Amino acid sequence: MCSIFPEDHEIDLEDLFRFGRGLGLPGTFGTMGKARREMHVAVNILRDSCLLLHASKKERVKMHDMVRDVALWIASTNGQAILASTAMDPRMLVEDESIKDKRAISLWDLKNGQLPDDQLNCPTLEIFMLHSPRVGFEVPNACLERLKMLKILVFLRHGCAWMFHLHWDREYLSLPQLIESLKNLHTVLETL
Repeated sequence: MCSIFPEDHEIDLEDLFRFGRGLGLPGTFGTMGKARREMHVAVNILRDSCLLLHASKKERVKMHDMVRDVALWIASTNGQAILASTAMDPRMLVEDESIKDKRAISLWDLKNGQLPDDQLNCPTLEIFMLHSPRVGFEVPNACLERLKMLKILVFLRHGCAWMFHLHWDREYLSLPQLIESLKNLHTVLETL
């Protein structure tokens, strides 16, 4: 899951926890405290194995570029393909035929927060993460129509401090009515 973040990104452990719960991963059930302890044990095992690195803050980790590349390759060979890109125009997703087998799409440093007016052909997509340091997000109905397997939808701006409520009608996030029809959606997150 760490490979959906850009190279050299300091990944907040709370992000990993929330994504794990949203995907229904083992170890994220039960009480929140128990699930967090299990996640910390797993993270420490990965740190001890040098698969994750210490970051500038205790509650964050980093993934070495080579380990990330191998993780992305393993995911692609096991039917769990991930698109993790920086500075890509999200409208290019409509034209890219290779996205239809992706399980996760993570787009960072977007200059334009407007998603395409056309349907994304991603029938197996479970995680859709968008980051824009400067602009808000506009999500047309058509964009989400075929994302029936979507479990996690994330909008990140600036840093990665979590907000526990969504501002649906503000200038920085506009979501369509169609979101109610996404029956598998477990987690919708927005940060400022």
